[in-house]
This record gives sequence, C-alpha cells and structure tokens, in this order.
Amino acid sequence: MPKFCEKLREIRLRRKLSQEKLAELLHTKQAKISVWETGRCEPRIETLKEIAHALNCTVSELVGNGRTKGSD
Repeated sequence: MPKFCEKLREIRLRRKLSQEKLAELLHTKQAKISVWETGRCEPRIETLKEIAHALNCTVSELVGNGRTKGSD
C-alpha cells in the first residue's frame, strides 16, 4: 500500500498543482509540502482534511486505501 507521502505527490501531480500552489491553497509554505512529500513528517488529521479538500479527494485516498471521491 502506498504511503501518505507518495499518495500526496501522486494526487497533487494528477491535479496539475505545484507544491507552491498547493501550499498557497493550504495557507502554508512550500517547504511544508516538501516535508510531507518526502515523508519526513505527516500532517495532523485536521490538516489532512484540508489537504483532501484542496485536492478534491478523500482522506482515505490520501492515506492510501485506494478509494476515490465519489466511488461509492
């Protein structure tokens, strides 16, 4: 199963967003996105919800269970 860091990068790239643009949407710095994508740390659950919203996906998809938004 893919790790959060891999899923975050995959979904971000699929949405054609740069780290800078995602950081802007989340009101954070690009360096924070980089830290998440390299697996050096993971966001809090509240932040996971914000990331999912910004990427138009589910938290479940971000953490790697493969379910996409609207797949029910």
